[in-house]
Amino acid sequence: MATRAVSVPTIHRRGSGVGIPEPVRRAVRPVAGLLLLVSVVAVPLTVTLTEGGGAVPAAPIRLTSLDPIAGLPQTAWPRADVPSAGLAFVRCTNLWSMLPDGSGAHRLFSMPGLSSPSFSPDGRTIAFLAARPDGQQVWMAAADGSRLLHVGTLRTEGRPTPAAAGLTWSPDGTRLAFALAPSVASAWSVWILDVATGEFEQVGTGGPAPFWTDRSLLDASPETSPDFRVLVGHDRWVAKRLSSDGGDLAAALSAGWWTDAWRKDTAIVRTTAGLPELVVSTRPGQRNGVVTTPPSGEHIAPFARPTVLEGGPVAVTLIDGQGGKDLGLFDPATGRWTVLDYAWDPAWSPAPPAAGSLEAAAAASLVRHLLWTWNRFPDRAGLLLEGGGNPDLASFRRLGYTFAAHEHSAGEWSIPATLFGRTDGGFAFRRVDFRVRADAGRLVVDPVRMQGLRYVRTIGQAVRLLRSILTVDVVAPVGLPRGTHLAANALSAWSWGGRTTGQLDLVLPGTPGDRESLSVFYGQGGFGCGPSPVPFELTTGTPAIASDPAESGSYSQVAWPAEPKDWTGPFGLSGTVPRQTMIGIAAAMDAERLAGRR
Repeated sequence: MATRAVSVPTIHRRGSGVGIPEPVRRAVRPVAGLLLLVSVVAVPLTVTLTEGGGAVPAAPIRLTSLDPIAGLPQTAWPRADVPSAGLAFVRCTNLWSMLPDGSGAHRLFSMPGLSSPSFSPDGRTIAFLAARPDGQQVWMAAADGSRLLHVGTLRTEGRPTPAAAGLTWSPDGTRLAFALAPSVASAWSVWILDVATGEFEQVGTGGPAPFWTDRSLLDASPETSPDFRVLVGHDRWVAKRLSSDGGDLAAALSAGWWTDAWRKDTAIVRTTAGLPELVVSTRPGQRNGVVTTPPSGEHIAPFARPTVLEGGPVAVTLIDGQGGKDLGLFDPATGRWTVLDYAWDPAWSPAPPAAGSLEAAAAASLVRHLLWTWNRFPDRAGLLLEGGGNPDLASFRRLGYTFAAHEHSAGEWSIPATLFGRTDGGFAFRRVDFRVRADAGRLVVDPVRMQGLRYVRTIGQAVRLLRSILTVDVVAPVGLPRGTHLAANALSAWSWGGRTTGQLDLVLPGTPGDRESLSVFYGQGGFGCGPSPVPFELTTGTPAIASDPAESGSYSQVAWPAEPKDWTGPFGLSGTVPRQTMIGIAAAMDAERLAGRR
């Protein structure tokens, strides 16, 4: 099939959504069978380390073992209350998530050096790597972004290991596979961590993107292909070519825990004429799949593992013309590519795109999709509403929305929402209850009890609105210079997994012709792509972190309460305000917070 690439909208660094066709829902059914590790073949591994952990061009030593870590039983894993569906991806020092239709994009947590997120088979836990001065670390977090847990540090004979990549969870939920390499141009070795025991096992050499598959889906007959090797037992290899006549770099199969037993979507990254291309098929070994390359100006990052949503898009890391990382999503059904700017390391959750009970989730997902569609394509959104829609429902530019607790009665779901954004008269919001009901085999959305527009013109009004829609503590900003006022887009807020967080955007008076910006974060620390965090203490005695003044330049960040290794914090500030001014505002807000608790 011919390569097909189309120009599509790009989500910029501060964007929050992308349009992807809704995937087909499938019945939840576990897939039985032994699952095996697969990796790209490479040459034997050697590693050179100094006592401090740095690589040296001296006589190499062979990395044959890793120091065991403390075992972690499943009862100790951080787990979300319900499976989290959608795509997780890295953007700078943050892990983000979004639903398959592109809606619900939000930041889960922040941690410098994070990479290789991977969902547990039940969709409730995310494992990931984090690069630290004392070595590569394995972490876990609940899939809703809460309860970060340091699992262990990768060491050999007490020394830090070289680079780690490609962390991926086994479908039986007991092991994590990853790859190690000592330096550039060195071979990768593939390892497995038994999470419960803390024991490591090297299973062979390979590329930086190992993945898991089911033995029953592969032809076990020996072949001479150099592309992939499937480990059988612990002492022999069976070679198997999964896609092409050569040049395979990385591969992935759709998560098997939630999919129909007869189907496995497959994605292969391979090289043809020197350029990586993507091959997508509906089962392993299928040779006549869809072959595609990204839109003009982008190419697939070599050895970047793709991730596959069964019946939905394939996501893979791209490299743009300036060498920066982007995230590409390819829909095999339409042949369309969608590009998210400045994002990488994608991972689809194995959970179906629903949280909570399926009925409530279907209702909430439909309302979320309606609002997202209205924001992007208002002429189409009315089709989701009974009677053709209400043109005054979402008359906002840069529409934002949050949800309150859902209610069920008489076979219908009521989804209370707050809609907000810019209008011709300024920043405004309105409350709407959406009623979702079944009608002749289809879901219908009716907006009911819709309030009129209410304008937000002062900081006090914005704070009151945030207090009414957020599920986290909100402290009014204090200690601000005279003349501080709301930015044009006064606030943002996001509902996810029963939790709603947000931020307030302000403009401070600056020098003539110059304006200084300040964002106040509630429910997150606000640390993103800025400089390294430095721990300190506010004048109130509360521990905090702030951007390193040696790195920050004109941009500063503060989060509190926050320990040295905590990059989130329930409160945060960021912007072009001078560092000492920002710390003073944080201290004044913290004093208000402490006074309110007395």
